[in-house]
Amino acid sequence: MSILSCKHYYIVLFFLIGSFSAFSQVKKSGTVSPKQSNKRTTQTASVMQAGSTAPTKCLNKKLSLAVHIITDSLNHTNVTQAQINTALATLNTDFAPICLSFFICKQDTIYNYKYYQFDQVKETPEVHAIYEVHNMINVYIVGSIVPAPEAGFAGKIGDYMVLTHGCLSDGKCWSHEMGHFFSLAHTFEIANGAELVNESNCVAAGDSICDTPADINPAPVNGACQWTGANTDANGNYYTPIIGNIMSYHPAPCKTPFTVGQLNKILNWYLSYRNYLY
Repeated sequence: MSILSCKHYYIVLFFLIGSFSAFSQVKKSGTVSPKQSNKRTTQTASVMQAGSTAPTKCLNKKLSLAVHIITDSLNHTNVTQAQINTALATLNTDFAPICLSFFICKQDTIYNYKYYQFDQVKETPEVHAIYEVHNMINVYIVGSIVPAPEAGFAGKIGDYMVLTHGCLSDGKCWSHEMGHFFSLAHTFEIANGAELVNESNCVAAGDSICDTPADINPAPVNGACQWTGANTDANGNYYTPIIGNIMSYHPAPCKTPFTVGQLNKILNWYLSYRNYLY
């Protein structure tokens, strides 16, 4: 699908939704409020995250991806379309609780092996300045990232992320990076101080989300997805995190969904800072 066709899709969809909305309002009240007719079409249906009683909004949004595949020195991509599609399906499943999904609107191949072993510091601004598609989430697929051992990265600022082939084959890596894209921190974040197990500082410390229990990295999680450590926080309380949260560094096979608190933060970040994406 070309960029123009993606734009055309959304223009037509917006026109149809707007026309239907206006017609409904005229039928009901005889007039259409300009304020209402220009209002963003965000639904407020409640959805439930497994194991939680907290509701969150339903966005009903499908965001465009511009996928850029970097080739090696022999002009090979070394990744298949099936691998990309499978990873994308997993990503959409993880964001489904807030009715947010992603589709490939544009895909191209970059025949420049300079970027195949991707230097995160030096090459990120260069590549994005050359290949960025505006108002889309740009996804650069590379062979590896230096410095290692990054499998992927994304930030709260800038409409891009970089994923390795290994990230695409990891069941939670793309969702993890998309979480960063929408402002989520690691569950073991300590930039603002370590979160205490009793959650007394959960708003200000750690990942600033109170339904993700305090976590540490490296995490003592075994192959059976069991916490095997006797690690304690500053108060001497034992850590009991959610094993496998998407924003943790726990093994991928232990994967568990985003929490409601994480989903709400994604929602708020999209509505406040990334609502220009289509």
